[in-house]
Amino acid sequence: VVCSAAEPSAASSTSDGNGCSAARDLLSSTLGGGDHRWTPVLAASPTSGEPLTLCPLASSSNTCCTRDTERRLREASWDHFRFRLRDTTAPLRRFLDDTMVLFRERLSSLVSEAERSTELLFSDVYAERVAVEARGPVRRLFRALRARLGLQEFSEPQEAGGEDPVDAFFGELFPLVYFHTVNPRLADFSDDYKACLRKAQGRLRPFGDAPLRLKGSLAESLGAVRTVLRATRLALDVVNATGSPPADAEPHCALALARAVGCGACTAPPPPSPHAAAGQASKRSALSPACSGLCVNAARGGCLAALEDLEAPWGDLVSALHRLLPRLVGAYSLDEALSLLDSRVSEAVIHAMENGPELVKRVKLECGDPRRRSGGANRTEHRTEGPAGRRPSGATLRGADAALRSRQRELLRQLSASRTLFSSLAGAVCDPDVAGPPPCWNGVQIGRYVKPVVAPGIAAQKENPEARHKVSAWDSQVDTHSRRLKEMTTEILSHKVSLMPESDSYTMEGSGSGDWRGEGTTDDEDLDDSGSGSGEGESHTPSSPPHHGTTTTPKPKTAGSATQ
Repeated sequence: VVCSAAEPSAASSTSDGNGCSAARDLLSSTLGGGDHRWTPVLAASPTSGEPLTLCPLASSSNTCCTRDTERRLREASWDHFRFRLRDTTAPLRRFLDDTMVLFRERLSSLVSEAERSTELLFSDVYAERVAVEARGPVRRLFRALRARLGLQEFSEPQEAGGEDPVDAFFGELFPLVYFHTVNPRLADFSDDYKACLRKAQGRLRPFGDAPLRLKGSLAESLGAVRTVLRATRLALDVVNATGSPPADAEPHCALALARAVGCGACTAPPPPSPHAAAGQASKRSALSPACSGLCVNAARGGCLAALEDLEAPWGDLVSALHRLLPRLVGAYSLDEALSLLDSRVSEAVIHAMENGPELVKRVKLECGDPRRRSGGANRTEHRTEGPAGRRPSGATLRGADAALRSRQRELLRQLSASRTLFSSLAGAVCDPDVAGPPPCWNGVQIGRYVKPVVAPGIAAQKENPEARHKVSAWDSQVDTHSRRLKEMTTEILSHKVSLMPESDSYTMEGSGSGDWRGEGTTDDEDLDDSGSGSGEGESHTPSSPPHHGTTTTPKPKTAGSATQ
């Protein structure tokens, strides 16, 4: 009750010309919070005698500030600092977050379409038992592909390790195809004979070079897409960290900024002379926000310098992605590789069946005569053949990636626009709400700020006239992000896709994938980032064989075509 009664008295005492209403209004407009935030911590009228640590110049004269005011200044400056970082990075943060979601959704859809297409290949062509038994290897193959891309919930893209999923798939497929080739009417092979077939598959090469072609295209595209996903995730992590300074950064971050933007309000102007003209008295008694140069120096020296040093590794990552992303088309596109997968499997099975008699001889040398399960022959089965249009064609799969390609282009545009994000943070913190042009508070009086404004980065802060940068725990975190950015850039530049010649096409002959830049993009907007311009000349065809969107369907072999 006593406090409630005291506040109106303080407020009313600031209404006269020599009160502290000007200081209250300035702090409310620059650091926010309104009158209720500042009235309780400001003196009712300028006083002297209380030593101040944040604004020592104000201690030598009458001031509206108290030690409570200084504590509130640091709190408000820290709140403003965090808000401006969060607000400045929010658009890019939201875009990168949405991009990760869209990438995962589109890639998951493409993988599911390819899995369905491959399963239908077996159910359309082969006996029901073959289709059922092939379902396990097919699903394990695509489960491994999803794991490599990190498409399972709460998972990150996995590095290639262990047995290659394509090798494992064809290893599992060989006993099934070989059984169908030699005589499916007899009893199934024994487990040890199947194990021998799986082990010998790599040496026998029953599927010709189709597995190698599929393995090569998937390895390139999986590696490239996985790298892009990890790079986008890293970019999001860095932006998140930039917009969320840790609490232990508050002491040195808030101190310099509070002194720059708040102490001007603590230095009470002298009362107007009775002999001065009204205009001159008004000019002398006015309070002004901090000078922009003073605020920028304080923000950089306080704690922005380390963040500003992220600009170089961030820009290098953006340039590296400019080399990699446009090449995720044609022969190096994951959707292209996935759309070819059922065709490659079909070619592999055709090769094994057409070379059945020769394959039987070679298998005997490796594994001996077939050993079969006990229990008699299998029942005679007829293949289940669906309509020709049931299985999605490769062209359908490729046409479904428009959203993915559009987001890839937009990702490059957004990242290009963010190259100066980190060097612009000081300007964002020192926005017109807290700093302005002359006449302004220059740290001593109302006037001009004549000291040099230092460049961004830690190295330049040794010349900072307002604050000396002190290494903090936040700097260590920023250093970690800088190292990760550099490592990711090195990884991208070492990727085979990124080392393709600049003249290689962004399209693939017959693929229908379209110009990477998209409709309406001119040479001036070229996203290749190489500085050479794109031109509108002829398109160069990649060295890999063109794919024309057809899917080869094997003819089912009759039972016992190479009997044993």
